[in-house]
Amino acid sequence: MHRFALAVFAVVISVPMGAKAAIAFLDGARNASTGEVAAQPRLLGIHHLSLREGVDAEEFERFIAEEWAPVAGGLFPGIELMVMKGERNAAEGDYVLIYDIQSVYVRDWYFPTPGEGSEAANAIGEACGDSCTTVWEAFDELAEITEWADWVEVSGD
Repeated sequence: MHRFALAVFAVVISVPMGAKAAIAFLDGARNASTGEVAAQPRLLGIHHLSLREGVDAEEFERFIAEEWAPVAGGLFPGIELMVMKGERNAAEGDYVLIYDIQSVYVRDWYFPTPGEGSEAANAIGEACGDSCTTVWEAFDELAEITEWADWVEVSGD
């Protein structure tokens, strides 16, 4: 099913952006003259969350597991979204929203500048429709992002 979704996505984005752009996205950054795929470091977007006043942690965790994750978790090919809870030490009981992104190239494909989605990202959001709108609005009612940063892999390919 995942391969089918990627194939459909490639067709959808190839219409407005051209087949070359769609193939480059699915394949990674490819050198036009040699055909070699350039090594791209993996990226994690770590967004610290704070539950809004009056929100019960169990309610939030149920919402994430049952409603949010099935819609938002794998929405963008090349990006996995997940909410994690601190278990030990200083972060115990804290929540973070993690964007586990295949590469810097994929991040820049969807989000060329912070807070701004590309045509591809907006098209995916529009195709998801009301289910995406509903879960993100509910997410915002339960928690807020207090700070965030993108973390680029330093070690290896």
